[in-house]
Amino acid sequence: MQHINTFCEAKSIKNQKPKIKNHLFLLLLPLLFIGCKNDADNTVTKNKSDVSTIQKCTFKAAVTPSLRKIRFDQFEDLLDINNDILYIYTFFSIDCQPCIAQMACYEQVYQELKTDNKVQLVYVNLDSSKDMQSKVLPFVRKKGLSGQVLSLDIARREMIYNFIDEDWRGQLPATLFVDNSAETWMFYEKAFNDDELKAVVQPLLTFKNLM
Repeated sequence: MQHINTFCEAKSIKNQKPKIKNHLFLLLLPLLFIGCKNDADNTVTKNKSDVSTIQKCTFKAAVTPSLRKIRFDQFEDLLDINNDILYIYTFFSIDCQPCIAQMACYEQVYQELKTDNKVQLVYVNLDSSKDMQSKVLPFVRKKGLSGQVLSLDIARREMIYNFIDEDWRGQLPATLFVDNSAETWMFYEKAFNDDELKAVVQPLLTFKNLM
């Protein structure tokens, strides 16, 4: 496993899925450091003051948010799709306050970028599948999330943790950026505000447009 510490501790975690091979992307490296202020910024948001800094974001709520249950093997297939789209998979639980706090920023950035770029936001819920209808679906509808929302129907959560990153133990928030057409696979265990998220996403989209 190869660790890419220069990308705010992002990790290229699959030998068969290296982050990016094209050397042209090296020209974009300085842009990525905008979101890498210090080591503290790369930790999971825990206290109320940290959470409040990412609650300034606003977005247009979806009229009919959807939630789909999928099996682990189906999720694996999604991660292997090669269709020239940058996928942003953000993992969450409805009991994870930092996860919930950052959703508005994810929505804001996604809605700003999706018109002119090939990007898709996907929320991956890690709560028990038995709570999907009674708790998770009402939560999704209340939030008005416009990104796709998936509920993983899986008995052992360790399966998804090990598949995404062998060092991941389920700590949230966590986000995976995948674009198989550009050989991109980047994983972060941290909360993002809008500026930090753009600092990661925009260089990846710029690189796609240059290919």
